[in-house]
Amino acid sequence: MRRLAATVATALIVVLATAGTAAATVTASVTSPGAKIEGPAAVSVRVDRELTDSVNRVDVRLRRGGDAVWDASLTCGNCGTAWTTSDWGGKTLNPGGLPNGTYQLHPVIDGKEFGGRDVWISVAPSRVSNLKTSVSGQDVTVTWTRAPEPDISGYRVQRRIKDGAWQQIASIGPGADRYAERLSPGKYEYRIVTVRPDGKGGHITVTSSAVAAAVSPPPAPTQPSETSGSGGGSTESTGGSTGGSTGGSDDGSTTATGGTTVQPGGGAATGDPASAEGEGTGGDGPQQAPSEASTTQTSARTAGAGRRVAPPPGVRRSLMLGGGELSLPDPQVAGPRERFYGQDQPFSEELDYGDIDPITGEPRVRDGTATRRVPGAVQEFVVAQLNTPLVAIPIAAGLLCIALGLHGMRWLRQG
Repeated sequence: MRRLAATVATALIVVLATAGTAAATVTASVTSPGAKIEGPAAVSVRVDRELTDSVNRVDVRLRRGGDAVWDASLTCGNCGTAWTTSDWGGKTLNPGGLPNGTYQLHPVIDGKEFGGRDVWISVAPSRVSNLKTSVSGQDVTVTWTRAPEPDISGYRVQRRIKDGAWQQIASIGPGADRYAERLSPGKYEYRIVTVRPDGKGGHITVTSSAVAAAVSPPPAPTQPSETSGSGGGSTESTGGSTGGSTGGSDDGSTTATGGTTVQPGGGAATGDPASAEGEGTGGDGPQQAPSEASTTQTSARTAGAGRRVAPPPGVRRSLMLGGGELSLPDPQVAGPRERFYGQDQPFSEELDYGDIDPITGEPRVRDGTATRRVPGAVQEFVVAQLNTPLVAIPIAAGLLCIALGLHGMRWLRQG
């Protein structure tokens, strides 16, 4: 009995000593995924322990630059049959929402993080979605929904004439979702290439499906048409001249061509287009009065030597100078326009006789009351200049000098 008790005590001491040593020798390693991750990958961890050690929880942690970006708790797949080695898993790492690059994957045993292994995430980008084209005249706009990855570098726009070779026409940034251009008529196709860095200095691309865009030729310009009036009258324009007509029972028409006016009833007047008078060349129909615009334009000219022309509205004939006539503005008739002529404006026969002074902008005042300007204001201005003391003083000074000179000569002769 004594020998049996001693043997049992020795065994217990050995077991306790072995258990204390085993607790410090639990190890874990990542067995999946491999060094490169190109899509969703299963994660598994192998744990090695001694017979008397217990492992209650195994986690896996993904780090980048020291920061944890993903954690997952694993389950044991063979804990019921394994004595010292167990495999933990049951989770999938989906790198779709992570930027491409190098990461570290660490196992965590009962809260204690073990050294991990490097993994390289390099996942291709997604294709753009909702790719559409819209055409307005010759302007084509391509729109799309951006790829969801956070590290997209940009987009390449490719175009081809239908069934032709693809050509890259633009490279735009990651925030773009449209592209617009103007094209000549034809049938085209577009597609978008999504560009993403691969995490080690390169790039990964993916190309969308193609969409069509048809640009139609612009409509042909419409030709000007001839317009006919009711009652047989017609309007025709030749060489930039415009003719008007009034339809009637005489079936008359008016045609503006080179200054010739055809009168209703067969009468015609020909002559200089700038003249207010013409010479009758045919017909005995009544003469039609020239339009107001024609009279205003041609009233200042004469059709030939010795021919007198009626003055335009606002101008009257007055003085005879050397056999000629002087046209003065008629204050009783307002001219076609009223303007002030200042220092920087050219002079014309149109004068303003209003109540406002063109220099000060105030009403004209004479003898305490506002008065209107009258013809002859220019002459009044000249007279006012001649009567100013600036003219009288030099004349008086000259006469005084002459008188002093005469007295001086007389004094010298007497001496």
